[in-house]
Amino acid sequence: MWAFEWHKIENVIRLKRSQPLFYCHFEIDNPERSFQIFEAERTSELEGYIAQISAAVSYVNRTFSL
Repeated sequence: MWAFEWHKIENVIRLKRSQPLFYCHFEIDNPERSFQIFEAERTSELEGYIAQISAAVSYVNRTFSL
């Protein structure tokens, strides 16, 4: 789930093909360190990790009601 803020609701929102809808910001311990984003296989170990951290997003849960 995700949401966005529309501050000037009197203006029309135009979504154009090939333009980004959002940007990501990654916070890491050492800004000098490089990192890679890659597609990973959903193994049972990864599923377990995802289950452990799933409660971390509960503070933004139910954004569809905004």
